[in-house]
Amino acid sequence: LPASLAGLNLTEAEPQELPAVSVNASEFVVRAGAKLMLDGRPFYFAGFCNYYMLTRAADKTGSGRKEAIQTLQKAQELGMTVLRMWAFNDGADQWHALQPALGLLDEAVLTDGLDWLVAEAPQYGIRLLLSLTNGDTGFGGMEQYVKWAKGTSVTDFYTNPKIRAAFKSYVGAIITRRNTVTGVHYRDDPSILGWELANEPSNPGDDTGEILQEWIDDLAAHVKELDSNHLVTVGLIGWYGASTPDRLTFNPPSENVNNPMAEWHHNFDAACLGSDYVRHQAGPNIDVMMVHMYPDSWLSCPEDCKRDWAIRWMRAHFEDAAAAGKPVVVGEFGKVHHGGMHRRRDFLEMVYAEVEDWNAKRGGNVAGTLLWMVATDSYADYDGFTIYTTRRAAAEVQPKTELTIEMLLEHQIRKQFLNWEGAMKCMERRALPATPAPGALPPAVEGWNRTLELIRGAALASADANADAAVIVPEVGAVRGAGLDSTHATAGATVIVPEGGAVKSAVGAAALEAAPAPAPAVSVAATAAG
Repeated sequence: LPASLAGLNLTEAEPQELPAVSVNASEFVVRAGAKLMLDGRPFYFAGFCNYYMLTRAADKTGSGRKEAIQTLQKAQELGMTVLRMWAFNDGADQWHALQPALGLLDEAVLTDGLDWLVAEAPQYGIRLLLSLTNGDTGFGGMEQYVKWAKGTSVTDFYTNPKIRAAFKSYVGAIITRRNTVTGVHYRDDPSILGWELANEPSNPGDDTGEILQEWIDDLAAHVKELDSNHLVTVGLIGWYGASTPDRLTFNPPSENVNNPMAEWHHNFDAACLGSDYVRHQAGPNIDVMMVHMYPDSWLSCPEDCKRDWAIRWMRAHFEDAAAAGKPVVVGEFGKVHHGGMHRRRDFLEMVYAEVEDWNAKRGGNVAGTLLWMVATDSYADYDGFTIYTTRRAAAEVQPKTELTIEMLLEHQIRKQFLNWEGAMKCMERRALPATPAPGALPPAVEGWNRTLELIRGAALASADANADAAVIVPEVGAVRGAGLDSTHATAGATVIVPEGGAVKSAVGAAALEAAPAPAPAVSVAATAAG
């Protein structure tokens, strides 16, 4: 057991009774072939990503909750109807950690953070796409599980059976949770659009994609077994891999790729990142294909070059999703503000126009877009991609960017966790020729306010494309109370541990010390602090 659970005297707790809430199946967004449907009509959306919503919402008595509300308000003003957000925050060093220790979930963060958001977002006409862990570093995610297991790289997250069991326990606790605000189990709540297995999972160094494929198949089946109501997506960036050698030329042009490591002298080869857009999203339990797009981060060429590459990238992915008979979502895309707002607007205009044009001419399988990212005016623009709704925020709310020893150390740790050494060896072995840079396309228009109008227009266009399909949310009473429904708990034991007045619930008590298979669910409570 983790040290945080050692010595606790645990006894069974009485399950909390909450009033039953009826749910109409027609309120769920479902997949029908290559389209998403809502109540028998096509469902399209313009949405956004935001990684801080869980922690801000959980900060109920501080400024965080206000920031979460303001973010929902701003998204509503822009006409956005889907929010992709993190449903995890792992590690004792995280602010408002949802899982401060392995298998230990903070009930206060669940209640004030996740429960509140799932109940609150529909009030703004917004559905949630909940990501279950992070394939990159940040907010714990896969890196934290590997640390708990004393592993070395992200590969351990996919291959270590004890990590697999612990993560399945976590997934089971989230999906089967009964919301303390609404009384509805997450798996029965239409305000949740779906589950994302991970944010940008990859396994650098493995150009076969076999390791990640096995993990995706297993986890997607696990999620579908727990919840047959909701959509499932993997959360991939969209690199082409070994299954489609003819598509490798659509990956970022090798001689133009920004190289954050600045250590290799060969051509960049995205296939060595261990992710395969077509194969990894082909399984029967994957409903929606995903693709991300950041020309400013991936290319070191002029604006017209980046624009032309982005168009080719989108069209190739839309085409492959259509061939697979599945809807596709541009799950992340953005433009840094450093080059001027006219360039940002040009890029966003191009993305929305491409989606509309594709859907009008090619069958309508591009279900939506998720802009990275919309934030409240008080939140700093840490990565340069943040969208604000006022000029003042964009000009004033900027973080300090001085390079520090801590940042360099974090960079080295990230390189080790993501196995960049293995990726570089793979690229050396494959030694692909350089890809020619794409040609130019004409520039577009500039203007800050027009950029916001563009976003609103794209949201309105997606709403119009829904053929008058209303966004339906469940009409439930505000049922407040603490507790879990043990009759629906799965994939791991549940422990409720009072600590400093806050109730914490723990899943997967066996954690990494347990057998590979998750133990049967038991609801227990602490009567003494160990």
